Amino acid sequence: IGLARTEYEAGDMTNALKHFHKAAEIDTQNPKAYYWTGKTLLELDRVEESMIFLEKAVQMAPENRAYLWSLAGVYEKQGLELQAAKSYCTLKQLAPFDKRIETKITQLQEKLGSNPCK
Repeated sequence: IGLARTEYEAGDMTNALKHFHKAAEIDTQNPKAYYWTGKTLLELDRVEESMIFLEKAVQMAPENRAYLWSLAGVYEKQGLELQAAKSYCTLKQLAPFDKRIETKITQLQEKLGSNPCK
């Protein structure tokens, strides 16, 4: 994952994706590999594929705030407001004083017409 992170940070998303994806294939129990694969796919505007990898990362590490935040953002991009809201509500439980989360929940509440965290 180290080489892939270096490539990611240098903006070489194509090679970063190859290496992150390979890491996920080699170590199927490593949520970090799935997260970074999903994040890289998102950078390449491959949103639907990104969602699959981010969902897997969250499934493996359900309390990881970075994974949840990224997945919620992908859900929003896909117009999946209810799924995004559920992710933000989980994040609110993990980080109750984070104003960014509260803002996202309020925005989604306006779209959905009800409080998504109840």
